[in-house]
Amino acid sequence: MSGPLLALRAVTKAFSVPGAAPVEVLKGVDLDLESGASLAIMGPSGSGKSTLLNLIGALDLPDGGTLAYKGESIRELTEAQRAALRNREIGFVFQLHHLLPQCTALENALVPRLAFKKKVDAEDVKRAERLLERVGLGPRRDALPGILSGGERQRVALVRALVSRPALLLADEPTGSLDAKGSREILDLLLELVREEGLSLITVTHAPSVALRMDRRMELVDGRLRPG
Repeated sequence: MSGPLLALRAVTKAFSVPGAAPVEVLKGVDLDLESGASLAIMGPSGSGKSTLLNLIGALDLPDGGTLAYKGESIRELTEAQRAALRNREIGFVFQLHHLLPQCTALENALVPRLAFKKKVDAEDVKRAERLLERVGLGPRRDALPGILSGGERQRVALVRALVSRPALLLADEPTGSLDAKGSREILDLLLELVREEGLSLITVTHAPSVALRMDRRMELVDGRLRPG
């Protein structure tokens, strides 16, 4: 692949408001992200950070501009193609773990494989088990989320994000629901796994301590990204 892993040019996004003019959240975002690089996006609440992450993750489409992943325009993909891109190429970690309460840690980790293949195979299970061991949850593989601690649930969510071997990991306040000790542990683990797996990482965060651990920092202000 030549060129950046991810390239945004003049990306815009607005949302309709009943009885009022549309609210323009992103007003021309430009961004390049190279393979293997990490980036923190900061900004005040309501500035559009999560909206931008949703566009990068192909969960939504921009109104204008271009957004290319590995040189391919996301806007030109069908919904089925975008779903396949999300499942194969992009991993998501959110502030809340969103684990299925009726499923074990191992079953939750395998959800992305079920979504893509409808049936997991021995290789899928082996990778999920290896990752659970890597994050210290091997003995907890059969535990339901209700008996896991907050930090353990977030570790399962991290394994779930990595099980399909994505090239890009998107993390939206991944330590926001944890205490200081848990936040440090999850951040350390996240960065170790990103390095081991050779991933690119974009994290949205309010925490300067998290942003300083990334290769680059940018701030979303008035609908545009600028160096942070």
